[in-house]
Amino acid sequence: MYRHIMPNVLAPILVVATLGVAGAILTETSLSFLGLGVQAPTPSWGNMMSDATSPTILENAPWLWLPAGLAIAICVISINFIGDGLRDAFDPRMQVWAATSRSCRSWQMEAWRSWRAMVTCTLANGVG
Repeated sequence: MYRHIMPNVLAPILVVATLGVAGAILTETSLSFLGLGVQAPTPSWGNMMSDATSPTILENAPWLWLPAGLAIAICVISINFIGDGLRDAFDPRMQVWAATSRSCRSWQMEAWRSWRAMVTCTLANGVG
């Protein structure tokens, strides 16, 4: 049972776990921004964003809020990409596809040769 079920369950579990981590980061950030999360002396991306809520700071001092916003976005997107990569690495259906694509190299080489011959004939006869 372990041999049949676990390979098919592992990839979705990893994706859900990485999405949960990204969701936890966004939840903590939004609660800290609203003043309900981590309190002021402790540094948090949400606290950094809430310190820059006045229009004058938003327009004249972007170095107060831009690094925190970029850090949130880069962190969440990279965690999601890591989850997608782990899913591709552990999904047994993707491994079958990779083995099949290796056996199709002769077909790919034949398609490349025919495309190259078509381009060569078109260039030799003139374009236009």
